[in-house]
Amino acid sequence: NHTSLDSGAYVFLALGAQANSLSCPAAVESLVKYAGWGGDVYMITDRESCFDEREIVKNAGMKKEKFHMVTTKDRFGNIDADFRHPKVGLRKNRVKSFSMKTKVFDYIENQDIKTVVYADCDMLFTNDGCATDLITAGDKSWDEGKIKFLHFHREKDSTGQKLGPITTLHAGTFVAHREHSKEVMEMWRKSIDSGLYAGDMTAFMAMYNRSGVDVLAAPVVPGTKEELASVFPGPHPPQE
Repeated sequence: NHTSLDSGAYVFLALGAQANSLSCPAAVESLVKYAGWGGDVYMITDRESCFDEREIVKNAGMKKEKFHMVTTKDRFGNIDADFRHPKVGLRKNRVKSFSMKTKVFDYIENQDIKTVVYADCDMLFTNDGCATDLITAGDKSWDEGKIKFLHFHREKDSTGQKLGPITTLHAGTFVAHREHSKEVMEMWRKSIDSGLYAGDMTAFMAMYNRSGVDVLAAPVVPGTKEELASVFPGPHPPQE
């Protein structure tokens, strides 16, 4: 049984060397075939020739109109590497690809798509219904500028009850909204594009600690202990 959210979609990035592997088609297949997602799926790539859309749709068992391959004019291969200082060129491409996470709505022309789950292509979905549970839970209780992460760690007070600021997170899976997340996504992009940080997570945490943000929590699946960290601009709550 496939389920969906009319205003939601899943997004994957198949950029640079990632496009030379089967990880992104495998992620799409697991999302549809095993997690039961019947909604829109976007795969943004700089190497469209590496993929056969018909095979991806066929292997996933999805409707062809639900799969959208979008090609970016930017290139993320190693052709622009500085061969005298090769690590500089390679790192530049990695920073560019990290920054693409913050621009996914630029590549989704359908304005009715308001909420997306971004997932790295190394993420495989295994539980039936989990894809809809995640995007539905993530789509609740938006505040201006909010973005939600699935995997994170937060400080707690001495009783272990009061939740404080995020201390670390994994940026490989998050839920974002076209309007509500716009401000924080732009802040994150600027932090990544500064080139001061080794990855998207460290760039986000630097922005987070620099600007001050509040933290809320919402269950991914009502009744479970798993949470989303909801992040939006504003001061940290006072720690008691």
